[in-house]
Amino acid sequence: ADAAKATYAYANYEHLLGTVPNEVVLIYNPESMAAGYNEGIDRSVGDVLIFSHDDIEFLQDDFAGTIERHLRSVDVLGVGGADDLTHANWISAGKGHLFGQVAHPHEGVFIVCRYGTDPVLAADCMVIDGCWMCAKREVVESIRFDHATFTGFHCYDLDFSLRAHLARYRVGVASDLFPIHQSGGTY
Repeated sequence: ADAAKATYAYANYEHLLGTVPNEVVLIYNPESMAAGYNEGIDRSVGDVLIFSHDDIEFLQDDFAGTIERHLRSVDVLGVGGADDLTHANWISAGKGHLFGQVAHPHEGVFIVCRYGTDPVLAADCMVIDGCWMCAKREVVESIRFDHATFTGFHCYDLDFSLRAHLARYRVGVASDLFPIHQSGGTY
């Protein structure tokens, strides 16, 4: 929805991926996140797809290598999520069930939400947050985002990751990716 944010996000991914062959598919003003992500699936050709809000930035030396290592153990990867689901907000799973970390700028400082950083890769999760996630092509071809049900900008991520989990794909959360999300979100 914001060309400046999209340009910045594009440049960040170009920097992070460096010489790794990649394509960045920008989706402007989708009717919903699910519809936008499905359009990205249809327009892309890669074996690994990254789904990202336009206000995510990573402070990572080996971004591509870290993702590649984690995708040896999981099929869907996020930066925040849970191994239990008790409510439509994954954070409601509570202490001991949450994984990952995300920083949010707030009034000149950063608030770091540490959901759980041990283990570095929580490989048995049920759901992940949609601010950033990636998945193998096999998963997104089998389990697309449900844009008929999720017509807005919430819960599309829980639905997608939970359906992947129920289909026996391995869903994981990495705590060694260091995202800054410019928005805390409004749920």
